Amino acid sequence: RQAARKELFEDKTWGYGNSIAELREQTTQSSELLKGMFAAIDASSLSDPEAKEKMKDDIYQLYLQTMPEQSFRKQFIHRKGLAGFSTDLLRDVADSTTKMAVQLARIKYAPLLRNSLQQAQSSVEDRPEFAPYVAEMRQRVHDALNPAQQGAAHKIADFANQFAFVFYLGGASSALLQPLSLIQTGLPVLSRYGAINANREFVRAMAVWKTLGMYKTDVDGTSSWVAPSLEYAKDLSVDERRAVREMLSRDVTTSTYANAVFDYKNTPSTEISGPVTQFGKDVVNVAVLGGLMHSTERLTREMMYLMSYRLNRQAGKDHADAVDQAVFDVNEAMGNYGEYNRPAFMKSAPGKVLTQFMMYPVHVTLYLLRNFKEIIKPMDGRTRWEATKKFFGTLGATYVLGGVVALPMFSTVMGFIGAAWQALEGDDDRPKDVRGMDYEYWWRTKWLEENLGQTRIGGVKMSDLVERGPINALTGVDVSSRTSLNNLWFRDTKETADIREAAMAMALEYAGPAANGILSVAEGFSAGMSGDYQKMLQKMSPAGFRNFVNSYILYTEGAKNNKGEELIARDTFTTGVLLFQAIGFRPDLLANTQYVNFKMIGLDRKIKIEKNKILDKLDRAYRKNDADDYVKYIAEEAKFNKQYPNYKIEVADRIRSLQEKAERRGKSWRGVTITKENAALFADVLRPSREAITEKEQAARK
Repeated sequence: RQAARKELFEDKTWGYGNSIAELREQTTQSSELLKGMFAAIDASSLSDPEAKEKMKDDIYQLYLQTMPEQSFRKQFIHRKGLAGFSTDLLRDVADSTTKMAVQLARIKYAPLLRNSLQQAQSSVEDRPEFAPYVAEMRQRVHDALNPAQQGAAHKIADFANQFAFVFYLGGASSALLQPLSLIQTGLPVLSRYGAINANREFVRAMAVWKTLGMYKTDVDGTSSWVAPSLEYAKDLSVDERRAVREMLSRDVTTSTYANAVFDYKNTPSTEISGPVTQFGKDVVNVAVLGGLMHSTERLTREMMYLMSYRLNRQAGKDHADAVDQAVFDVNEAMGNYGEYNRPAFMKSAPGKVLTQFMMYPVHVTLYLLRNFKEIIKPMDGRTRWEATKKFFGTLGATYVLGGVVALPMFSTVMGFIGAAWQALEGDDDRPKDVRGMDYEYWWRTKWLEENLGQTRIGGVKMSDLVERGPINALTGVDVSSRTSLNNLWFRDTKETADIREAAMAMALEYAGPAANGILSVAEGFSAGMSGDYQKMLQKMSPAGFRNFVNSYILYTEGAKNNKGEELIARDTFTTGVLLFQAIGFRPDLLANTQYVNFKMIGLDRKIKIEKNKILDKLDRAYRKNDADDYVKYIAEEAKFNKQYPNYKIEVADRIRSLQEKAERRGKSWRGVTITKENAALFADVLRPSREAITEKEQAARK
């Protein structure tokens, strides 16, 4: 490196100086206009030597004002009423570095991008169907070369997203799930190089702590702990180190040298803590605020990159082609979450909030659809066998991690089967059972148990192995729900009483994680005001801390529902299961119990809501004295009684409902129901408005 740096100075590629005059002289030599002007000044007969220098400086300042790159020229323009420089050297260097990096990139690549746009525009002049693609390319190039200033809305959106990330993904479990993507999508993608080769490199890459250094030597000679990274790997070849350097500049990982420089740029040196304090901050960041999530995500992508690079070199590709293919493989398997790769709406301030965690569903959905399509019709030189290995390899890995319930579109397929079964049955008047109400729920809780529950493998029921996968069954930890590719776009919600309530539930569901996080914090405040401090901690704490709280509650009280009713006794949970809960993985037994209860309560509420709707319809027809509607609703009642005989509406129930509603109307005093509890307190304040209404009504009758 030192030799290369020396060559750059010797061949004048780089220059340096200790004063503005020296740097100005270098600029002068690159501009014929400045050279001519300064030569004319030197040839003039000014009596004062300083006058010449002053005139040169004025001309140079004018020249700087005409330059298009503001961040460059402003570093050399004279300050007005300011000291002219900052004494924070570290921050100054970082600031200058980031500005120059951005401007140099524009200078180098802007002409190439604009030429490509011009060629693209020319190529679609007679093919208007491709014009939208060129328009999108033009917009993206414009956004890259001339990024818009981030206003208050974007700052608020960024803050909301940071809050939601810490609140929901700050736990260690989110970090530990990242390497599983190597199994779920990484190995299927690498299977194009042969399954045996891919698995061999995977085993080799798993020796993370042996291969990747955790301590680096600082400039002052001391050692600092850093998250494992290929940047500090020990046993890489020369070409592999070159590949790693290119990886850091190809946006493969989310943590690069650029991130560190921008952090220095935004942080005054006075705020950089000493080693002890910084260690404390790092612990909080890693254990509570999601730093571990970022580090493991980066490390996982680096491992995928190195495996792909090695496999490509083994396949005979040269260095450049191997790097290009490794970048492609990483983005195909794990997604490209760069800002430039997001749809326009996702980059807007509202889109950032509403779609914060949506890039993963977008990536997985496109990955599966693309490979399924290529099983039918391959593209870009790929083969059906390659697409088949990727598609079914991902399904197989997903089953191992989460069982059949984690497979893509499992709930959708079960819904179609349930609808087909009902259509074949063809009799709406028959009593309904759970299978007719929720086929998936019936299949998971009854059919599997009856047909596979009696068979055990190594003491584990076959029904559990099939339903939630080997990992859940063997460890007792709920990995299934955290690795599931089912319901990526939709989640189960509580049964709602009417369309308005359903619309509100849907609006809240799709308002974004930040909105739901704020609602959870509000519920925590409400619980605290009611004296329930345990619930307050559970609702208000970020995931990294909330997981420890939940583990402690399971250890001391066992599992209970929101009403304090016991679900599972405290002695049921082993130490290992409690440790997994502390990092964010629920016990499998608890997760399954909560699922069964949630579905049962929802179906029970659905039946009762339908029953109350019929009684309300009967009351409405009764009040309107509409005999036809009353008869129609009686028929609905009869159908309901056949479908749900255990919830049957008896004649006495109907009469009692009509009487109660009539009694409430009879006690109403102009829209307010008067009772013996509220009469003494509110009668006097209600009387004037009621008397005024009576007076107006009497006057109107006259």
